[in-house]
Amino acid sequence: MIALFALFACKAPPPAPVGLDDASRYLLREFYSDDATIGAGLTGFMDWFDTEGAALAEQDATTSNVDGYQLAQLTPEDVALLPFADDGRQLERAHGVIAMVDMDCPWAEAEALLVRTDQNVVFEGDLLTYQRDFLTSRTEFEGASATRDFQGIDEPIPALDTAFDPSPLSTDLMWTVNHDVSARNLGVTVTYDLVLNLRHGIYQVQGEDRVATVIATSIPERATSSDASTLAQSYSIEVDLDRDGRTFRMLAVWTELDSPMMEPDSPLVLSSAVNQIRRSAEHMTAICQGEIEIPPEPAP
Repeated sequence: MIALFALFACKAPPPAPVGLDDASRYLLREFYSDDATIGAGLTGFMDWFDTEGAALAEQDATTSNVDGYQLAQLTPEDVALLPFADDGRQLERAHGVIAMVDMDCPWAEAEALLVRTDQNVVFEGDLLTYQRDFLTSRTEFEGASATRDFQGIDEPIPALDTAFDPSPLSTDLMWTVNHDVSARNLGVTVTYDLVLNLRHGIYQVQGEDRVATVIATSIPERATSSDASTLAQSYSIEVDLDRDGRTFRMLAVWTELDSPMMEPDSPLVLSSAVNQIRRSAEHMTAICQGEIEIPPEPAP
């Protein structure tokens, strides 16, 4: 009888996705799922990384090798739970790339940098302006980071239910809205709003307990710059995984940038996007190592 009860009480984790495209889209699609599902996604991604992806993390992208960093197109199911306007977006026009860096930076320090309100200071040069508002308790979220005492998420999060109050899960979840986000790349500057949600916890990754932060973003509305460039859509999934005192950072982003200055799917644009993510991770490492000093975060 006890054995029978244990069989039903201990639900087996879902199967891990296989390959880069399935794993990256799975993590975006399942961002609002339970911890076991997130662990399966992380396992699938790290399985791919260990067998095929490690070489990509050790080199910059170029116009000749950028194909290896490209991602499959998103499907409506992949973005169904992400908040954005129904403005006629065509997902096939959002081109995806991935970048990975093994950062010499402890996980808690890396997360603390990503939580700050002044991301334009943390990522100076990439972001020109940035304003962040917290919709859930930052204090509780950061407190769980310090103690690694996470509540755990056992059921899917009803992200689209306006009646859902994430506050009881504030140790594990942090919802933010971000305004006046101004980014510059290849001479194009666009200012936009950004929905950025974070979750962290201890996940079963390749059979081991690993602490990780997972971040999902989307732009709620398209944004146009003064030079007629339009950021029509953007979605991303980021993982910051503790690996024995270092942090493995993965960022997958799908973007449609319509600009008179460049073709959005050109090898130059795609390789530049990969390398910008790599430089950002290296910049974070330099901050952690004390090679770059940044000022204290402004008081709220």
